[in-house]
Amino acid sequence: MTGTAFPGHAPITITVSCLATGETVETGFAPSCDIAAVSCLATGETVETHPLTIGTGTAKDPAWTIATGHDLPAERIAAALGGERVPCLDIVDFEVPAIQRYYEALRHDPLVRIEPRPGGRWGLEHTVTGCGCASDTWALPEQAVAHYRNLEHWSATQRAPLQPTRQLLLLIQGATGAAPWSERWPLEIPSPAVGGHDDLWTLWESGLHPDLVHSIHARLRLSEPLEVGAYLQITSQRIDMDWLGQFSDSAMAVAWAARTYTRHDRSHPCDRVALYQAGLNFHLIADLLGSPYNADDLRSLAEALKVSVNAAGHVLAGWLAADCAPQVDDLIRAARLADGARPTPAAQAIQAIASAAG
Repeated sequence: MTGTAFPGHAPITITVSCLATGETVETGFAPSCDIAAVSCLATGETVETHPLTIGTGTAKDPAWTIATGHDLPAERIAAALGGERVPCLDIVDFEVPAIQRYYEALRHDPLVRIEPRPGGRWGLEHTVTGCGCASDTWALPEQAVAHYRNLEHWSATQRAPLQPTRQLLLLIQGATGAAPWSERWPLEIPSPAVGGHDDLWTLWESGLHPDLVHSIHARLRLSEPLEVGAYLQITSQRIDMDWLGQFSDSAMAVAWAARTYTRHDRSHPCDRVALYQAGLNFHLIADLLGSPYNADDLRSLAEALKVSVNAAGHVLAGWLAADCAPQVDDLIRAARLADGARPTPAAQAIQAIASAAG
């Protein structure tokens, strides 16, 4: 869903009051369905009002163009020289832009960038100083995205005062009715890209458009559905699809590669692929990835010891667990000299030898 994210089909005219002093001005709706009233300055006994119109977009002006009746450049100069800043400037510069971005987020126009955080939690990739997302994380990815689609987030992003912005939003909503895209999409329809009944809806709420989900699934040439978490990892980590396609002989392998993707994969993309293609199981690949051992070492050791690739992987993983990484040739030589002996050391034995050696 793309476009201007304008919530109505006609310009919205708001009545505002400026440059008044005294008591608080009450605000409310004007009789017309597309006209609302808001105080431009929240104090005043003698209130001078004028219309402020937010446009839907024309060939000449884009949507959300605001007409105030003010000479805003002159007002900005006056404010910069120490004059009183008319509240219309805040409406134009901060409040309406915050509402516009909020509507774009509700419409699901931008792809929401979330990222995994320590402890299995999620956060926004781009946080905003002064907003809760700068320090908060969430247990579920859709909770992180829900924050992104909250007016508080966009008020902080645009440096708009929250309460006046919320008041302005309520008046716009009252004038235009519910935005057409705010209703739940019929996403419970069966899809070959996902396995669960509500998976498309969960991904939609987590920031992924169904078209993107189906595009990823088709690009990977999978014949099985892919789990929700894998889609989130693929998009949040920006995993290279050509690289990930090397695991697409099964949806389980793709999900594993996506969920356990690391910086090492980004800098050394061939290492995991080589270990996987050698037939090593997922757990042992995790143990050996980033170590001094590669797939050729694994095959050489398996052939010399006359064991399976996974058995050889256990040998190498055992040495790494003992904080040692002997050369494969040395391991082969030791195995031939002590036929039938334990192929991996006990960590305590290594520590004892190291202590004795000083």
